Amino acid sequence: CDEAEAYIVAMAQAIAELRRQGAVVFVSSGNDGSTTALGAPACISTAITVGAVYDGNVGAFDGGVCWDSETRADQVCCFSDSSDALDMLGPGAWITSSAMGLTAWESWGTSFASPHAAGVAALLHQLDPALDADQLEALMVDTGVPVTDPRTGLEFPRVDVLAAVRTYPEACADGQDNNADGDADCADSLCAGEDGSAGQLCEPDGEVSCFDGQDNDGDGRSDCDDADCRS
Repeated sequence: CDEAEAYIVAMAQAIAELRRQGAVVFVSSGNDGSTTALGAPACISTAITVGAVYDGNVGAFDGGVCWDSETRADQVCCFSDSSDALDMLGPGAWITSSAMGLTAWESWGTSFASPHAAGVAALLHQLDPALDADQLEALMVDTGVPVTDPRTGLEFPRVDVLAAVRTYPEACADGQDNNADGDADCADSLCAGEDGSAGQLCEPDGEVSCFDGQDNDGDGRSDCDDADCRS
C-alpha cells in the first residue's frame, strides 16, 4: 500500500528512510479482526508489522469485533488483523503494563504486541550494534516460534527473546542483566540450559567464572550454558 494515498506515501517514505539509516519501525497490525488486509501504516512494506497472540489461557475472550470461546498461549487473537503482509506476532492479551497515574494496567491489543517485538529488537541491537535493519528482522524471524493462524492457514513467527539472545553466547558472559529482571543473566533463566533450569552465579576464589565465556570445566560448553554455573 506504499503508494495508495498521499499521506501513506509520506509515511512510507519516512519509514523507508529510517530503515535505510538502520532504524527499524514496528507497527501494530490493528484490532479489527481482518484476515484479508492491513490498514496503514501496518501495510507499509518497510515497516515490521506485528499481530497478537494470547500470552496464556485467559479463558473466553471478548475482542469487541469477535469472540474466542477458548484461549491458549500462542493462539492468534481473533481481533488481530492479518494478511500475507504481516511480519510477526507478539503477546497481546492480556498484558500488564504501566499507565499514567497507575502502577499497572492490564489490557489487550496489537498495540501491546508490537512493543514486545520492539523490545526484542532493542535487546539484540544492544548485543550487536552492527546489525542492520534487514539482519535484525531476519534474526527475529529465524528465531521466532512458528504459529499458524487458523483463520487463514498462514504461518508467522512469534518473537522469542530467549532464542534470539542465545544466538549470542557472549551475552551470557557479559555480566549484564540483558533481560532486565534484576539478576545478572548467568543467575537466571536467560542463560539456563535446555532443561529450563535457572543459572546460578559461580564464584570460585572470588572470581565469577560464568562471566568469562570460557569452558572452565572442560565439558565442551561455556560454563554459563551448563551445570557448572547452575544450582
